[in-house]
Amino acid sequence: MNNRLHDTPRLLLAKVRNGDYAHPGDEEAIDLLLARAMNYCVLTQSSKILDAGCGLGGTAQYVKNKTNAEVSGVDIDSVAIAHAKTTYAGIKFFTGDILNSQQVFSDQQFQLLYMFNVLYSIEDKVACLKNLAKNATPHAVLAIFDYTQTVSTDLSMTDLAGKTMYPLSLSDLKVIFDAAGWELVEILDLRDNYLKWYEQFLQKIVAMKEKELLNEFSQATYQRVFDTFSNLLQNLRDNTLSGALIIGKKKLA
Repeated sequence: MNNRLHDTPRLLLAKVRNGDYAHPGDEEAIDLLLARAMNYCVLTQSSKILDAGCGLGGTAQYVKNKTNAEVSGVDIDSVAIAHAKTTYAGIKFFTGDILNSQQVFSDQQFQLLYMFNVLYSIEDKVACLKNLAKNATPHAVLAIFDYTQTVSTDLSMTDLAGKTMYPLSLSDLKVIFDAAGWELVEILDLRDNYLKWYEQFLQKIVAMKEKELLNEFSQATYQRVFDTFSNLLQNLRDNTLSGALIIGKKKLA
């Protein structure tokens, strides 16, 4: 394949996962998040849902199919948003920074706001969640599916984009939520799930390497994805990194 414009780690992930998902667990993870979130909110056809950090758009489409609600997605990556707009016509996609969600959505309000492996990349978590609260209805639910940190020291990890990771500290969560205008209502430990998902992903990427992946992607792109996820899996096995599903509700003013 000569078109190296598409030789990107995100698209390699989509190829391996057989869908435009950039988070572990793929559809299983989305079903888990929706099941938990819907314990705290009722979603109808008129409900509005925000996928904050939507990436290539596959998760937003899956959520729409499951809920029949109005789903919007926002991501800072304009290339990913271009792909999402072309591929998923039934979703409203926007290029923008979730640290400034009101610049994108003005006074639009959402009943459910969710993030899949996004918040770890943002150092100022209070500022991020406080801004999202401005675009949330009074009884909105916030669902965060993300890495968590089991040690207090800096893990010095980088993600697939080469950016520093700031996993959520569970001991700080209540303080962060309170400061951002959210009530912390549930934390579901997903360490075993993350271990399973990453072990399966690495087995699959190795199995697909020669016959499928290297026909579409460069060796460098393959190696970047493999190394990143191998390092994440090792941190999970060492119990210095974990994962969780965190549910919050917007505080009443």
